[in-house]
Amino acid sequence: MIDFFDKYYCTIQNKNKTLTSLHVYSILRFSIRLIANFLLPFYFLLTRHKKKYSIIPGINKGKNIIVSLTSYPSRINRLWLVIESILRQTRKPDRIIVYLSRLQFQNEKSLPKSLLRQKDRGLEIRFVDTDYRSHKKYLFALTDFPEDYLLTIDDDIFYRSTMIENLYTTSLVYPSAVIAQYCTQILWQEQNELLPYSLWEAIEEEKNAGFDIFFGSGGGVLFPPHSLHPDVTDWKLSSDLCPTADDVWLNAMCRLNNSKVKNIPGSSTFLPVINWKDTTLSVINNGMNQNDTQIQKTREYYKNRDPFRKRSN
Repeated sequence: MIDFFDKYYCTIQNKNKTLTSLHVYSILRFSIRLIANFLLPFYFLLTRHKKKYSIIPGINKGKNIIVSLTSYPSRINRLWLVIESILRQTRKPDRIIVYLSRLQFQNEKSLPKSLLRQKDRGLEIRFVDTDYRSHKKYLFALTDFPEDYLLTIDDDIFYRSTMIENLYTTSLVYPSAVIAQYCTQILWQEQNELLPYSLWEAIEEEKNAGFDIFFGSGGGVLFPPHSLHPDVTDWKLSSDLCPTADDVWLNAMCRLNNSKVKNIPGSSTFLPVINWKDTTLSVINNGMNQNDTQIQKTREYYKNRDPFRKRSN
């Protein structure tokens, strides 16, 4: 059912100027979001006891895939919907781990029952003493599972059922590359000067693996073991350079490590889990140009090996 809503949500594009000006497309997208967020919870509750919607340890061969994410109070009540979309993947992960800060959640008693019930089906909840904001989605998992695949996701998206399978099968063809669902084309002016992040265009068609692709870590990104520079777990450094832009930091660490990025073709639109009182980091980073600011700070710090320099693929 997720795929049904996702398919129609992604096909509604602003192709006609008149319809766009009349807000027809935005009304249609909003309607699908609303209906999906109303019906999917009921569907999940009715089908959650099926064995195929649980993680079965040891069923996968090769290196483990660790799905890692984080959340915060204004989203925690709807987080179980995101987890359901991962439990219903055609290729199951080996572990799903939510890292939460004790500064926001004291213990499991402070969490909703809808989330705690999923522990019986494979969800793991780990508490950490500090709050590294969105960086929690990868920071601890890289330390806990250095030899496994890391798959980062966000806490406000219904993920289509083939996501993990598509990322993993692409990784088998490009074993040293970082594989991502949502990517944008990095654009430079002359003399190695970057164009503003707001002008980078989403990549819909399949591209060769390269250094000119910028991935969005919340859209579903598969990191092979050791594909990121060792500085990636230096929280003091990342909090100074990229306090609110984990995407900028992870892309910089990828490029510093000489790891190429490979996109999987498809729509760059994702069906969102609605959290009415929430303010996303994308509003801060994109609307306030914080991505550009944090990219520049990162380039200045690593000026002798600028991770965002223009380079051949």
